[in-house]
Amino acid sequence: MAEALRITEVDAPTPRRTDSGAVVLEWWVDLACPDTADSVEPLDELRERFGDGLEVRVRHFPLTNHVWAVAAAQCQVEADAQGQGWAYAVRALHAIDEIEGPADYVDLAEHLGLDED
Repeated sequence: MAEALRITEVDAPTPRRTDSGAVVLEWWVDLACPDTADSVEPLDELRERFGDGLEVRVRHFPLTNHVWAVAAAQCQVEADAQGQGWAYAVRALHAIDEIEGPADYVDLAEHLGLDED
């Protein structure tokens, strides 16, 4: 005789949600880090799958061994204030190999049509 399936309750934290009910996912990033760049594709897949049910919030964690990480974070915060935070973060991560200094992060903002001042 087969053993009956036993369901066990698991203690899990209740996810943080927005006022509209979307689950909040905090994405801690160093925008000058190749490993962070590797996380863009899975996050895009989650955003596509869950749509408005998921809100990804960028949180900065610039590492000292990434020389331009603070400049990238500052530019992304400004881009977010102009409504292009996610687009800027993704573009900065895709351009990691091309960045030679802080001015390159300002150029990325210009390419997105943002006020670079």
